[in-house]
Amino acid sequence: MTRHATVRSKSGRLKLSITAAAGTKFVPYLRKHLLAAWPLIDGAPADFSLALVNDPRMAQLHQQFLKIEGPTDVLTFELDHDPAGRCIGGEVIVCVPEAQRRAADLKIDVADELLLYALHGLLHL
Repeated sequence: MTRHATVRSKSGRLKLSITAAAGTKFVPYLRKHLLAAWPLIDGAPADFSLALVNDPRMAQLHQQFLKIEGPTDVLTFELDHDPAGRCIGGEVIVCVPEAQRRAADLKIDVADELLLYALHGLLHL
């Protein structure tokens, strides 16, 4: 499932795309809170993609890009830069099962843990 949203803010316009191979029920929550947070993050990219994935996919990406076995919570990729070298487009990949495990350990809501991962990745961009 892919959901798209666009918002205007004082600093411009955000193109947000969320793809969910896992955790589709969290998409509306994440979209709502990411759209609200974006204008508050100085220098946040105008084109931001979030992918919610399962353990096998995250483990594959973790191995491919960082040469580390097993899944991780979040991976961030800068995809586009302006002439000054600032990131203007990127993708954040979040592992839904990892968020579920961590949320259970911490006794917090999974949606909040996923939002933490997404915001963490956005801040890296």
